[in-house]
Amino acid sequence: MTRGWERLSERQREKLFCALAEGDPDGEVGASILGKELLREVYSAPSLQRARWHLVRFYEYAAEAEVPELTRLATTVSRWEQEILSFHVTRISMGPVEAHVAGGNPQSYEHRLTSSAKVLAATSCVCIA
Repeated sequence: MTRGWERLSERQREKLFCALAEGDPDGEVGASILGKELLREVYSAPSLQRARWHLVRFYEYAAEAEVPELTRLATTVSRWEQEILSFHVTRISMGPVEAHVAGGNPQSYEHRLTSSAKVLAATSCVCIA
């Protein structure tokens, strides 16, 4: 599910719940959707302190859910935690840089991350203690 929960109509939510009830017997897809929504809250937090709080909540949920994909996502987010939280200090998103570096090629995911980190390091140094 690529759409945010708040952007779904009531009909779309009902349809999603029906699809999950039929096609997600172990609850892993539903758990992953909730994990994604919890991670989105990190970026929409009004302050660095609230972002940290949301991040802890995401980590706790990912650990409790015991869904391998969600565990991998939490591990990746943990590795990039400082860069993610720096958004709340700088309000600078690396999205446009990543899009430019990748050139629309989804195969260059690792290259994008590496290049984005280098650009961030070269343009600003934000310490999140």
